[in-house]
Parts: sequence; C-alpha cells; structure tokens
Amino acid sequence: MTTLELKDKRSDIADNISTKAPKIIFVNEPAVLISIDGEPRLKEEKDSKLMRVINTPYTILLDTSSKSYYLNADATTWYTSDDIKSEWAIAKSVPAEVSAKAPKSEQVEEGDDNSKPGPIPKIIVTTEPAELISATGNPEFTPISGTDLLYVSNTESDVFKDINSQDYYVLLSGRWYAAGSLKGPWKYVPGEKLPKDFSKIPEDSEMGTVLYAVPGTEVAKEAVFDAQIPQTAMIDRNTAKLSVEYDGNPKFETLKGTKLTYAANTATPVIKVDKQYYACNEAVWFVSANPKGSWTVATSVPDVIYTIPPESLLYHVTFVRIYKVTDAYVYVGYTPGYTGTYVYNTTIVYGTGYYWPGWYG
Repeated sequence: MTTLELKDKRSDIADNISTKAPKIIFVNEPAVLISIDGEPRLKEEKDSKLMRVINTPYTILLDTSSKSYYLNADATTWYTSDDIKSEWAIAKSVPAEVSAKAPKSEQVEEGDDNSKPGPIPKIIVTTEPAELISATGNPEFTPISGTDLLYVSNTESDVFKDINSQDYYVLLSGRWYAAGSLKGPWKYVPGEKLPKDFSKIPEDSEMGTVLYAVPGTEVAKEAVFDAQIPQTAMIDRNTAKLSVEYDGNPKFETLKGTKLTYAANTATPVIKVDKQYYACNEAVWFVSANPKGSWTVATSVPDVIYTIPPESLLYHVTFVRIYKVTDAYVYVGYTPGYTGTYVYNTTIVYGTGYYWPGWYG
C-alpha cells in the first residue's frame, strides 16, 4: 500500500442520496425480520415435493403435499406456517426431506458455546424494504445526562424520546427519522434539524455511539474526514488477472439514470462504454474488448462512468480511481463510498437508500 496525492478535484460528498423513510416495524418482544425481495419466487427442488423461495437469503421451503412453509432457524429448529406472510410457529415435527435441506453449519466444538438460549423470537416476514426495532417488553426509558433526552434501554436499536416535544427519534444507517408514536408514521429528519440536545450527548455515555450522525460534533467531523481518505494500492500490470462469471451468456441492461449498459447476470460490475467493457473488481479497474475477457488492468476510465447517479446499482464504482500509471504498475485507490459509506451533507450515511431488485436466473 502507498499514499498518493489525489489528483482529481472530485468531491466525495454524495448527491441525491435517498432519505425516504423505510417501513419501520416496532414490536415489544424479541423478533427476527425475514426479508423477501418482492413476492415469493418459488423454484422446484430436484427429486422432491418441495419448492424453495429463491428471492431471500433465508432457507424457506414449501411442502407442496401439505401446503406448509418451513423456515430454517438453526441445525435443529424449523418454523412453520400455512401462510408465508402470516404467523409462524416452531415446528413440532418436520418432514425428513425438509430437514435434509437444512444449510450446513460449521461444527462448534463441545464447550465452545457457553451462551444460554434466549426466548423464542417472533418471525416477521416482509416483502418490501423494512427495518425492525425489537424491544424486550414495553419500552424502558433512561435519561441521558445533561440533556432532555431519553433513550430506550431495552432494545439494541438507537431509539430516543425528546422530553420537550414528546417526539420519538430513531437512527438507521446514519439517517434520522421522527414520529409522534413508536408505531409511526416515521419521517426523515435532516441531522441539522434535530433537537439541540442531541449534540450534548456525552461521548462516553451509553448513546455516545450515535454522535457520528449528529452534525457539528467532533465525532461527526472525524467520520466525514475519514470517509474522504483513499485506500491506495500499486497494481502489477503484468500479473493482475480477472475472470468474470456470468449466469449464462452475458446479459446487458440499461443502467438506471444513464445511457450506459451493464451486465445484469454477474456479481462483478461490468459496464459497456462504446465498444469497450470496464470491470471493477476489488477496487481495481480492468478493460476488455469482450465481456468474457480476456481482461487487462485499465490505465484510464471513461469520464462517463463517473456520472453514474446514486439511484443506479453500480454507483459505488464511482469511488474507485486511477491515480498514476507507469509501464509496470497502475496506482489505484478508493474512498469508503466504494464499500457503502457516503458523506451526505455534514455527516456520513450507510448505503444510498435506494432499492435494487436482485437477479434470478
């Protein structure tokens, strides 16, 4: 690794980051949010009566003979429901072909896990982007020294109540949302419009961890500074290799907000510009005349790629730069926007806030 002077004048302040409030679900009991990317997509499991929900990272199976759904919790536990969006309960018995589909987990040596089992969590299924706030019972409010703020101490989420206005505030991915009730509706609140007491939260207090999202605090200023420092590397032009795997033949679609096209059926960002293809892998740009390669380390990147807006799936690649080129090496770097941390106004946020559907092939 090496330190390089930034030679481009581009700011790392992100524009048009989404501040739309997500669906926020508050419950007074331990719960787990199971996200499905839109309506469930079912695919037959080979040589069985089962169908798998493929548009979720969780193992959810439909037994077509009983019309029951099964959700895997751990090596020995399954939940079941007759309606994927309704109530789930621990399955008292599980068909053998269902239990055989449990994902393999790493073996834990005897004596390694000293944790005690907690209460059985409620399963909440959502088919739209959502955030879950789960408290262990009714909210328990604890005062924050030197302020007129209370925080909910029996939840892992950052939930506050302003004594003066009686409004509730929650911090999600660096963004603030407010509501008159914990049940909502929630609306986005710019950090600059938070009650002034948020900036008085002591750094060493239980809730000092939220200060990175409170404009004007030293913690927020340091976070913004850190988010604009590039991580750099020297890439050997002769030894760096890239292989791009596609789900079938390369399929190119229009990149939202641009006239560019990108390969939709690969995990590697591949963008077509004129007759060339540019791929970004591990913060290194590669170029090829064919989407399947062969790929060589790029010595420059078309300016049009850096016009990709936040609402596009590949916005993060605009934070990867080429700083210097020699006969043997290319000096590259990226700022935290490449990994999803963006400077927005005077604080940092995580993620652009836009929803992108997945690829199902």
